[in-house]
Amino acid sequence: MAQPQIIDEIVAVVGDKIILQSDLELQALQAAQQGYIGEDVKCQLLDQMLTAKMFVIQAELDSILVDPSEVDNELDRRIDYYVNLFGSTQAFEDFYGKSIIQIKEEFRRDIEQQILAERMQAKISGDVKVTPSEVKEFFNSIPGDSLPFIDAQVEVGQLVIYAKVSEEQKEYAQEKLKGYKEKIDDGTRTFEYIADTYSEDEAALKGGVIGTFQRGERSKEFDAVAWNLHPGEISEIVYTEDGYELIKMSERMGNKATFQHILIKAKISDDDLFASFMKCDSIRNLINSDKITFTKAVYDFSEDKNTKNSGGMYLNPQSGSSKIEITALKEFDPMLVFMLDTLKVGNISSPSAYQESESKQGSRLVYLKTKTNAHVLNLDDDYDRIQEVSLQNKKQEAMIEWLVDKIAKTYIRIEPKYQSCEIIQYWMDYNKNLPKND
Repeated sequence: MAQPQIIDEIVAVVGDKIILQSDLELQALQAAQQGYIGEDVKCQLLDQMLTAKMFVIQAELDSILVDPSEVDNELDRRIDYYVNLFGSTQAFEDFYGKSIIQIKEEFRRDIEQQILAERMQAKISGDVKVTPSEVKEFFNSIPGDSLPFIDAQVEVGQLVIYAKVSEEQKEYAQEKLKGYKEKIDDGTRTFEYIADTYSEDEAALKGGVIGTFQRGERSKEFDAVAWNLHPGEISEIVYTEDGYELIKMSERMGNKATFQHILIKAKISDDDLFASFMKCDSIRNLINSDKITFTKAVYDFSEDKNTKNSGGMYLNPQSGSSKIEITALKEFDPMLVFMLDTLKVGNISSPSAYQESESKQGSRLVYLKTKTNAHVLNLDDDYDRIQEVSLQNKKQEAMIEWLVDKIAKTYIRIEPKYQSCEIIQYWMDYNKNLPKND
């Protein structure tokens, strides 16, 4: 067995729970990959791990349960992450000095405890609420010269109609793919040669290899055909959201398999795009003549899955609010921001070209619901934002109060080399009446 790169040891004990050096090192490695570096990173991570152990102890006392299937799903996701992080299964096993099977068994308990900690944390802060007077008090506690400058915000929605590929283009794509399959079947060309030469995607230069997947990670149309193949077998022509495909299973490993494909896309013509434009224009006329609302039109006609269920409105991914800062909107849809310069509040734009991907092109209508100018944070314009920060602040206070109380009543030991960490000091201070560290 490969030797571990680190000598394991217990770096902290919380009640009957331990924290290993190897666990801390693995967390530090993940943090480094995400750009978090510095001398105090391990101190911060240890603080987080100590806190999580406190939550787990209380969760067990409160008989909070975790479904084994949740642990299994998270375990698979975590192992895949670390294997990719290290570059190979072997490198990961070498670091840990154990096989994947052994590592999974060790991780299983850790993941169960992580889920328990998250549920206990939610239980502690779940009932915390803030009143309007508390929101106002919180805002007034912020020094005037520290109030942040808020970028211009909008509430904006869209209604999208994708262009439909003509039957002629579909037949043309299928005929091309049929011809390629005949060459593969009669041995004239290999699957890999055809993929390298003719496949119309980024896998074209890799022999058509599109990756290793579990069932459910690709489209339903792909899965329905791909998972009925045997290693080395090639499917008949299948239509998926990407286009027309020949799929080959090159290797199967338990519930995962590596696939190759040859993709031919049915091209969207100018006539197809014009048809989507005209449909958008007709819908706009219905809205402007008050025969239907924008929201109802979205539910009835829009083909954009990302905004359809929110009545067409873009939602802030952090807060879930429909109010989005212009600078954030510009990051993922600069053309939309450009359209807003000339669109008045309450109005709907003329149909404009829209492209989500090469296979998803069409036209859209844009609706500007509200718009606020850039300003200094204030209660009138930013109450929801201030309320959320105030609520999180109160939850944090409740969490700290709970934690301080538990620290004083729990046996805690922290290795001397980490006792000098500034962020660890309060663990020592509030635990001062209990047995001292060795």
